[in-house]
Amino acid sequence: MNFFTAVGVLDSGGVPQATNASGRAEDRLTLSEAELDSLGARNFQVRAEVAGFGGQVLEETFTIQVVSDVPVAAFNSRVRADNRTVDFTFTGNCACTLEYAWDFAGAGTSTEENPTFTFPTSGDKVVTLVVTSLQNPTLTGTATATITLPP
Repeated sequence: MNFFTAVGVLDSGGVPQATNASGRAEDRLTLSEAELDSLGARNFQVRAEVAGFGGQVLEETFTIQVVSDVPVAAFNSRVRADNRTVDFTFTGNCACTLEYAWDFAGAGTSTEENPTFTFPTSGDKVVTLVVTSLQNPTLTGTATATITLPP
């Protein structure tokens, strides 16, 4: 069996892998941090080819989703028509369970995943989100954005 991918390094180096007694062939794919960052949606494909009887080649493509137990903090915001109320949507990710700590420019806080907050005044507001893994509290991610509320 041969494995092919456009990212990372295969332990086999592209050399065909023999199947074991249970009919499985294995290879290990190693991705660098830069390659992980370049994946964007954190999905990529691996193609496997198997030479069958009579020289027939069977091919299967698998989509691999990279998951991590390191929290990634990210969020979007939408200012409502009153120019004071903002809806926040968490867009980060983690294969873990997260705890959320929002700070709305010192005007308030929230522990919700997707909070709504009404600011008392207009102007530039620096909003910070810290996400923490509940499985490993030493793992955190932080995102900060400045939101401008018109007068």
